[in-house]
Amino acid sequence: MDRDRMFEIVDGVRARAGGDVDRMAVELFDTLCALDPSEVVGFHRECGRQHRRMFVHPLWCAGDFAMGPLSDDAFADLRTHLLFQGLEAVDEVLAQPDALAAHLPADLDQVRVAHELAAAAPDAYQYLTGVDLYEAHPRLATTDLPDGHPLGAVLAPERREDALPRLARWRRERTPSRSRLHRGR
Repeated sequence: MDRDRMFEIVDGVRARAGGDVDRMAVELFDTLCALDPSEVVGFHRECGRQHRRMFVHPLWCAGDFAMGPLSDDAFADLRTHLLFQGLEAVDEVLAQPDALAAHLPADLDQVRVAHELAAAAPDAYQYLTGVDLYEAHPRLATTDLPDGHPLGAVLAPERREDALPRLARWRRERTPSRSRLHRGR
């Protein structure tokens, strides 16, 4: 499966689910179950390629700045979230990490549960074949996760506010100021 077909599936799933991650996971599973098992493997493989493409320090720094310290798993969830925003979102954020501000949901739990989307292809493959995806295709397990450290320059934490103005504004809008907190008393 090529990149365009994979993103065609992603875009259709997102549109049918209205962007809700729980509904997207169900839609994705159902969509993948309608495919041939080899296409499910191809979908999973292409998602892995996109994940590796997004395994860069500038994106990690932007996500870390927006969401707080990101573990490896949280960074994987962020990349999955972006993947399911579509190819334009992925390309935009890779070109300008500050654009992440336009692709984060108001409820960050929507990013944190993106792992449900990542599980859809292995689950669909097992449903279709009765065999675990990684048992049938052991090389996939070694290519799913990028090796080593992300590529690109690390943005020092003290420079992130200036270097990522849209994300800084996004953070300020989500965090009530002290004066607003005290006005309610």
